[in-house]
Amino acid sequence: MGRIFAAASWRSRKGRSFRADTIVESMAAGAGGTGGGMNIITVSDDGVAAAGLIPGGRNFISGVSQEDHGRAIISFLGAMPGLDDLFQDEGLDIRKDTGANLIVLYRKYNEAFLEKLPGMFCLAIYDGDRHELLVAGDRNGYFPVYYVNTPEGVAFSSLIEPLTSLNIRKGIDRSSAVEYLFFDALYGSRTFYSDILLIPHGGWLKADTAAGTITSDTYFSYEGLFDISKYNENRNIDAPSILTEKMRESVGRIVGSRDENDFGLMCGGGVDCSYIGGILRGDKPGIPMFCTSVVDGDVSEEDMGRETSERLGSDFRAGYLPQRKYYPLLLKSILDFGQPIAHPNLARFYIIAELTASAGRSEQILGVASDLLFGGQANVRSFYKYLRLSKLVSFLPAKLRRLMVIAAGRQDTANLELRLRNPLHVLASAGMGNLERASARSSILEAVSGIADKNERAVKMLMIENLCDYQQHLLNRRYAMSAGQGIGLWFPFLDMEVVKFAINLPVRHCIDWKTSKKVVRKAAAPYLGGGLASRAKWGGDIPVDRWIAPLSWLLKGGFLQQQLDFDPVRLAPLLSSQRKLLWNMLDIELWGRLCLFGQDPEDILTSIRKNGLECDSYESVLK
Repeated sequence: MGRIFAAASWRSRKGRSFRADTIVESMAAGAGGTGGGMNIITVSDDGVAAAGLIPGGRNFISGVSQEDHGRAIISFLGAMPGLDDLFQDEGLDIRKDTGANLIVLYRKYNEAFLEKLPGMFCLAIYDGDRHELLVAGDRNGYFPVYYVNTPEGVAFSSLIEPLTSLNIRKGIDRSSAVEYLFFDALYGSRTFYSDILLIPHGGWLKADTAAGTITSDTYFSYEGLFDISKYNENRNIDAPSILTEKMRESVGRIVGSRDENDFGLMCGGGVDCSYIGGILRGDKPGIPMFCTSVVDGDVSEEDMGRETSERLGSDFRAGYLPQRKYYPLLLKSILDFGQPIAHPNLARFYIIAELTASAGRSEQILGVASDLLFGGQANVRSFYKYLRLSKLVSFLPAKLRRLMVIAAGRQDTANLELRLRNPLHVLASAGMGNLERASARSSILEAVSGIADKNERAVKMLMIENLCDYQQHLLNRRYAMSAGQGIGLWFPFLDMEVVKFAINLPVRHCIDWKTSKKVVRKAAAPYLGGGLASRAKWGGDIPVDRWIAPLSWLLKGGFLQQQLDFDPVRLAPLLSSQRKLLWNMLDIELWGRLCLFGQDPEDILTSIRKNGLECDSYESVLK
C-alpha cells in the first residue's frame, strides 16, 4: 500500500526552521521511502509547500506532479474505478497526467470536486494562486490522513509514525484513553497523541498559508445517504437478490480487467467472506481462499474456512499463529499502527500476509463492513431485544419503569447513575464528552426522523452510529499494517452502491429476535447452503485467558502507572475478573512503552520470557 505526505509553511514564517521540502523528505524516509522507493518529491515554485509519495501496488493509481511550472502541485493515491469516465464527462483528456486533471477539477469546483471522485483515495493539492493546501481522504476513510499544526506550518502523513519524528510534543491525549475504554475507538479527529489529529472519513482540511489558518469540513456522511422515501420503498423488496446483484457489480469493479492471479480472498469461514467467495466462484473461479488459524484456539478457523472452500470448490490455504510468535507480532502491530490496536486479533494479519505473498497473491479481498452495515454488531440485536421487551411494560408509569430498571440492574451501575449530575442519557446525547460524536449523533437522528416507528428508528440510528464510530478505525488499522507488507486490501461491502443500499434497507431485512445480518445470510444461502449461511462464527480469536491475562504484570510500574496514575494494586481485583478491560489497559500500556517511551520491543519480549512465557524474538518477525 502506498503513502502520501505533504507540508506547507506559513508564509509569515517562510525561511525559518519549518521547511516544507525537508519535512516531507523526513517523513517519507521515516515511512520507508528511502532507497529509491519513493517518487521524486515535488516542491511548489514559491517554496511554501511540498508533496511526496510512496507508490502503492500496481493495482492502485498514484502520482506526484506539478502544473503551471510549480504553481500547483499534487500527491495522490487510490483505487478509483470510473475516474476516466469522470474526466471524459468533464471534457478532460484521459491521456493527460491524472494529477493534472485532478488539479483542473479542484480549480473548477473547489473542495466540492471531492464529491465527484469515485472509490478510495487520499490526496494533497497545493494551489499557489490561492495560497492553499487542500488535503482529503475518501468517504470510508480507508486511506488515513494524520496531521500536525505547528506555529511554523502544517504537515500531513498517511501514517502516524513519520509525524512523531517531527519536533512535536509526544504526549498522550488523556481524553482519548477514556473514550477508548468507552467505545474501543476514537470518533472524529482525535488520536491518542495530544498533538496529532486525523481527518475524519469523508472530510477535508484546507491550510491557508497566507493567513496561517486551517479550515475543515466534510463532503460526505453516511447519514447523508439516507432517503426516507427509498427506505419505505425497500420494505417489501427482494433484498437478498438485490444485494447479490450489487455485490457482483462491486466485485466486478474490484477485479474487473485486472489479473485475477493477483487476488485472493481472506476468509476464515464467516458468512460475509464466504458469501463473497460464492460470488467469486461464479465469476472468478481461480481465486483461492486464505486464513490464519490460531494454534490452540478455542475453535479452528482453518476447519471453518476449509468447510466453506470445499462447499465452493475453491483452493484453500491456511497459516498458523502459535503463542510464541504472537507476542512479537502483537508489538509489531502496535508499532505499525502507532496507536493502541483495540483488538488482540489483528496480529493474525501478518501470518496471512506472509502466506499470500508466498503465493503471489498480493491483492486480498475481505468481507469487512458487513457487520456494521447490516446489523451484525452484537449491540444491535441486544438493543432490538431490549426495545421489544420494553413494549411489554410500556403501560407502566415512567417513574416506576425507571425504578424497575434500577432494581434489575447492578448496584454499582445504579450508584454511578445516581451520582451523575447530568443524567446518563444526556451525556450520551453529548457524545460522552466528545462533541464531534454529539454533533454526528444529532445529524443521524435528524436524518432518520422520518421513520414512523420509534423503535425501528432507534435501531436504525444505532446501526448508522456503529458505522460512524468504528468503520474508519477498523480500516485505518488494516491500512497501517498492510502498508509495510506490500499487500493491497479490497472491500466489496464498502462499494458506495452497496453502502447506499444498506443505509436505506429497513431494519426488518437485517435483524430479528434470533438472527442478525438476515439479508446477507439469505443472499449467501444459494452459494453456501442453509447450514453454512446460518452458521454463527464463534472462535478463531486469540485465547485471551491463556495468552493475554498472563501479561498483567506489565501494568506494574509501567506507562499507565507513570502517566495516568493507574494503581495496579487497588485495581488488580477488577482486572482479574474483567478480561476485556485488562486487554484495553495492556493495549494502552504497550503503546505507551513502545511509541511514547521508545522502549525496545526486544526488551519487552525479554521480560515476557522472564515471566515464564515462550516467545520468539522481535527480529524474527521482521524477516
